[in-house]
Amino acid sequence: MLLRYYIFFALLPSGIFAGFCEKTERRMINGVLKTRIIKVCCFGYKQQIMNNGIGLKCVPICKEDCGNGTCSSPNSCSCNVGYTNKDRDASQRCVPDCDGGCGKGECIAPNTCHCEDGYEADNHCAPICSSGCPNGYCEEPGKCSCNEGYAQADNQTDAACLPVCETECGEHRRCVAPNTCECLEEYIGKVDECTEHVDGLQGVMDFLKHWMIELAICVTSVITLLIVVCIFVARKKRRTKIPVNRRESAIFLNRNNSIYAPSTQLIIEENNQGFEDK
Repeated sequence: MLLRYYIFFALLPSGIFAGFCEKTERRMINGVLKTRIIKVCCFGYKQQIMNNGIGLKCVPICKEDCGNGTCSSPNSCSCNVGYTNKDRDASQRCVPDCDGGCGKGECIAPNTCHCEDGYEADNHCAPICSSGCPNGYCEEPGKCSCNEGYAQADNQTDAACLPVCETECGEHRRCVAPNTCECLEEYIGKVDECTEHVDGLQGVMDFLKHWMIELAICVTSVITLLIVVCIFVARKKRRTKIPVNRRESAIFLNRNNSIYAPSTQLIIEENNQGFEDK
């Protein structure tokens, strides 16, 4: 009988001995005290019949059911892909894992949240606001929180956040951004004044009338610039001289028979009879 156990343990692969411990056993056989060393499951392990029905093996014991995982060592679960230990404690069962958590909901499968009423699965069970809360964010179901410079209409917690202008925009204008007014679509004009826009010739006349001062300033500036340029060019031409050598200055005879010397700027008056070539 004992020989059978020795042969069995000797033939088992080394990996099967995981969780086995040695134990000294003393027995009286035919009046003689016999001592032997046997292998038993260590503390935290239990014996289990092998799949082929032959022999035993020691497997770890986990107090908690691992669920989506296996008991890899005493009170320690190894979880499958997409699962994690509950509360990140290895001694706890394996539960679905959702990156970032589900917030107002429950993780029912890897990266799959089941949200409470008023929340949606996007962004880990985010609150739902019917308006979408432009210029703000949905703080809780049906309640928007506005950014700085924006506000909701009175008693409308789920309404869009609209820009606020501390000074009234006045007639034919609207607040398009915090403290920024703009003319309505059917009106034109400057920031502090809006006039009705009319199609056709009347509309063009109204536009020109409205911007008359600006156009006059622009035209005056252009004319002044042109005058300055012309004066500058004229002066530059007057200052330009043709270089002349005084010794080789040409002498011209004008209609009055006067001699003109360009190099000396002298005019010599002579009579026709007194002028002879030499």
